[in-house]
Amino acid sequence: IGRSNDSLLYVITKVQANLIVSLPSLRISSTGEVISDSAQVFYPGTEFTISLRVSDQSPFNLSASATLRLTVVPHDLAFSQQGYSTSVSEASPLGSTVASLSLDPLSATPDVRYSLELSEPTLPPHLNPFSISGHGSSSAVVSLLSPGTGLNRELIDRYVLLVTAHRHNETVQATLKVEVADSNDNSPK
Repeated sequence: IGRSNDSLLYVITKVQANLIVSLPSLRISSTGEVISDSAQVFYPGTEFTISLRVSDQSPFNLSASATLRLTVVPHDLAFSQQGYSTSVSEASPLGSTVASLSLDPLSATPDVRYSLELSEPTLPPHLNPFSISGHGSSSAVVSLLSPGTGLNRELIDRYVLLVTAHRHNETVQATLKVEVADSNDNSPK
């Protein structure tokens, strides 16, 4: 792929990469900038070796070659939003999905792990009715674990959860507010 800038011609002569099956579509601008036309997301640690040649269009035909080595680094870990809200019926069965909290697509990597902490109300950890899954994916999934009596709106009508994404020494938190909806299980007689 080549582009010219008045008397200069830029050409990509070779592209190699580790950790990926198909190479991205690359082009070079008239100023020598290497651009990817691919929407492909590359995982941190992916390394590219790109060989380039630049030559002038003069009768002297001067040219030079260069090799670029690029390494993809992780994007800062971040949730798509800082706060989430949802509602769940007190009659929801065990294992019901309460919410899915997404990471920013650029920060999702296979080594992300999630944890969950009940912020409000203050309860012993074994009475926390929620669990979390989704390790290694771009979304943390909060589900009902419901130990003991499960959700009861008459006792607790709102929960505030802190969901933490961990990657190596980096962490980021998002808040999930869960309103418990009444299922009319205590209707008047």
